[in-house]
Amino acid sequence: MTCFGWTWEYIDDFMTIPRLKEIAKFHKLNPPQHLLLISIARYWGITGPEDSKIEKSGLDENGASLFDVVQQQG
Repeated sequence: MTCFGWTWEYIDDFMTIPRLKEIAKFHKLNPPQHLLLISIARYWGITGPEDSKIEKSGLDENGASLFDVVQQQG
């Protein structure tokens, strides 16, 4: 959602599981730049107050993102 600037309503109306699987495949090979930068910063020990917010956004009740769920089924 944050990568594309989509709203929850847009996702409800237009996102399908096949589309999500294709996006997940693409992001596995081409990670979104902002997530890549966060990963590099964490590797170097750089964290900030926003990290906890980023980790929690987009997760289900069990702590898995929709991309994780689709890849596990995949």
